[in-house]
Amino acid sequence: AKHKMARFDAGENFYPTDVGRIASYFYIDCATIGTWNEHLSNNNCSVEDILDLICLATEFEQLQMREDEERDLLKLRKECCPYDIKSLSRGPDSPQTKANILLQCYIGRQLWQIRHNTLMNDTLYMQQNAGRIARALFEIALKIGYSNLACETLNMCNAIERQVWHHQTPLRQFSAIRTELCMKVERSKLKIHQLADKEFSVSEIG
Repeated sequence: AKHKMARFDAGENFYPTDVGRIASYFYIDCATIGTWNEHLSNNNCSVEDILDLICLATEFEQLQMREDEERDLLKLRKECCPYDIKSLSRGPDSPQTKANILLQCYIGRQLWQIRHNTLMNDTLYMQQNAGRIARALFEIALKIGYSNLACETLNMCNAIERQVWHHQTPLRQFSAIRTELCMKVERSKLKIHQLADKEFSVSEIG
């Protein structure tokens, strides 16, 4: 009841709430629900906010920062993270910060830059859990009526599933298409439907 996952009646019977059902379905820890209850808002819906909410999940508490990883994580944060990490102000060495860095590397298809063995293992854990946690966050936002949060969280779910950022071309999903070509399409600001409507010369794409 404290985390709004169940309710009690006068006869001391308890019933699961929508939030409780979602947490059960997606195997979300009750401590994560409690943390989200404190931070969820329909106003704070930037990409940075959604990343922060996902990484606040207690499921990522085991991603402790190791001393021999600090240099590698700093390099990854500078080179592979297009979005600010809000947890840096709360704790630069926190599990949330590490989770955020690895999640951004995963979405941006920058895993090849990870060399440290323990970071590779932690990234695998991130891959296995981030999508599930993000989907639970989306379902909760939908149930409580936070439309802005639900919309942006759904975009993040798609980004995690497809490993493509919102600002990138969907062509990045195809491994046969060279990264250089995708970057040219992004610089030209061409949309997929525009590419399908006509043929473009090399000079038009850039």
